[in-house]
Amino acid sequence: MDSSSTKKSAEQLRVYVKLTGEILHKYQAIVIALIALVVIGYSMYSISELLNPELDQAVYDEALNSSQQISFDQEAIEAIRQLKDAADPVQSQLPSDRSNPF
Repeated sequence: MDSSSTKKSAEQLRVYVKLTGEILHKYQAIVIALIALVVIGYSMYSISELLNPELDQAVYDEALNSSQQISFDQEAIEAIRQLKDAADPVQSQLPSDRSNPF
């Protein structure tokens, strides 16, 4: 390469950098807003993917089978019912014919 072509390409590069800088300076707020929107959008997408993971059916079935089924003792249920039926009814200590003074 000769020196004239090198000078020409260097000059073209300077002009390109200057024009790019002017354009970025002119639209600086828009570029920053677009970058912020992209970052926020990606963050929201990542969070939604983490909050709603795909369910592995084999893991679900294993957890369901390993959990214990709750069973209630029928004798205990009958004893609670008998205690409930045998309890004395609660009587109010306040007279029922009270009048509101207001």
